[in-house]
Amino acid sequence: MGEPFRMPRFAEAAAFAPLVRVALFAAMIAAAIAHLYPTMIAPLNIYDEGIIVYGATRVMHGEIPYRDFWTQYSPGQLYALAGLFRVFGVQIAVERWWDVAIRALLAFVMFLLAGQLTSRSAALVAWLIGALWVTYYGFFGYPIFAGLLFSLFSIYALLRAMASNAAANRPAGVGLDRRWLVAGGLALGLAALFRHDMAIYCAAAQMAIALPFIFVQRTPASRPIFERVVATVRAVLPFALGALALVAPAFIFFVVSASPAELIRQLFIFPLTEFPKVRDLPYPKLDWSVDNVQFYAPFLVYPLAVMSAVLRARSDADARAQAWGVAMVVLFGAFGFNQARVRSDTIHTVHFFLCAVVLLPVLLRGFPATAQVPSAIVASVGAVLSVAAIVNPIAGYIGVIESRPAAEREQRMTLPIGLPGRSFAQQTMAVATLQRLTAPDERIYVGLARHDRVFANDAMFYFLAQRPSATRYHELHPGVTNTLPVQQEMVADLERHQVRYVVLTDMFEGANEPNDSARSTGVTLLDEYLAERYRTANVIGPYRILVRRP
Repeated sequence: MGEPFRMPRFAEAAAFAPLVRVALFAAMIAAAIAHLYPTMIAPLNIYDEGIIVYGATRVMHGEIPYRDFWTQYSPGQLYALAGLFRVFGVQIAVERWWDVAIRALLAFVMFLLAGQLTSRSAALVAWLIGALWVTYYGFFGYPIFAGLLFSLFSIYALLRAMASNAAANRPAGVGLDRRWLVAGGLALGLAALFRHDMAIYCAAAQMAIALPFIFVQRTPASRPIFERVVATVRAVLPFALGALALVAPAFIFFVVSASPAELIRQLFIFPLTEFPKVRDLPYPKLDWSVDNVQFYAPFLVYPLAVMSAVLRARSDADARAQAWGVAMVVLFGAFGFNQARVRSDTIHTVHFFLCAVVLLPVLLRGFPATAQVPSAIVASVGAVLSVAAIVNPIAGYIGVIESRPAAEREQRMTLPIGLPGRSFAQQTMAVATLQRLTAPDERIYVGLARHDRVFANDAMFYFLAQRPSATRYHELHPGVTNTLPVQQEMVADLERHQVRYVVLTDMFEGANEPNDSARSTGVTLLDEYLAERYRTANVIGPYRILVRRP
């Protein structure tokens, strides 16, 4: 018998390459999760996080957003958490593990997208900075991270399809990889379920770049313009169908279940009209401080990235597809300024800033040698911004590690449902007191010491107490619950359910932002009702528990 066949060494390496790549990718995701894990002990965010987790429990018990409770968020995060709560139990730990997984995947998708625009080795910079920042942001449960994850993956998938078309060098509709088109469309649909506004921005950026790319680069100039337009539109149909496959059923469900007018009012009209009035913040001071890098760095990164990509495309035919991709990411990131324009604080610049982080590797490779501006200058700008971007996240993480022993001691006063987060002692005592006074299915109302001026409320109280809200408004939002029609509705609900116990807090009295949330609307109907129908039964720190008068 002859010698057994042996695979050549280079062939063996090629065969194992996909496995090595998968192992490296898995290691990157695991490393990001390990980095995020220590932050799960962070204090409970009684407003933003409370809105999400309690909204998810309302969904879990059969209530429908926009009909049974007011929210300006897309439904995806609420339904995802409701499903996880049903499987793993109603606990903060479930929500935070979900959030950690989403953030770790977001950093990885930033790496994939940056690699598509430059190279995998250069993209490691985007992954490292992205992993640091998704840890630094805090705000567990905030759906913007899931929305950005699926939006960036949708862009990545579309660019993969465009790259396959460029490589094939065939007419539109033939060279595009339909698998990547469908994957990109499905990802866009998921983005819409978690952040409808972000999905709109993403779709606008994708079509503004992809359609001209296909028309100019992949349809023969010899064909009539009408035929080229039809071929271009047909080429992206799988992408559009993939998105509609998820968005259309959800849209029909909520239109049928809730009032279409109420759906439009909560998801579009209020965020566009009233929200800027009651939540607007001035832009941070323009200086050399690293504290403002997340707000001002994109204004430098975006134009330099476009210039670099265009110059490289002029001198290198293989870089043309990457240039179109850079333009798509820049456009999508620029749309993200719409949120930063209103709320200029760190958490509301996530979209605007992280897209700039994806583009940092484009700057780090500088301009091509043919450019008049020396490559070293642009690369140096990218390097300086990269270093500036990691200062605050690293300092913040060191603070988390150093304070962990004290945080673990504080956890002892937290109710089991709130672990691994931390609640303060007075909140725990107030929740425990209310639980002793009420039955598990008894409706309560958690409000403010005054309702004519609203900044935020303790929505987390509902979740910790596991008692249903007596009104549609577990989130007290300025411009909504300090208006007369809504207070009339809330009073009617309290009277209809004959609510026995009410919890009021004055912890937000000191909040005084430079917007309409600091102003009184003069509407005191709810406060007058509570004063007339309830009396104080107990006071625990900033919480006042009221009982209904006989």
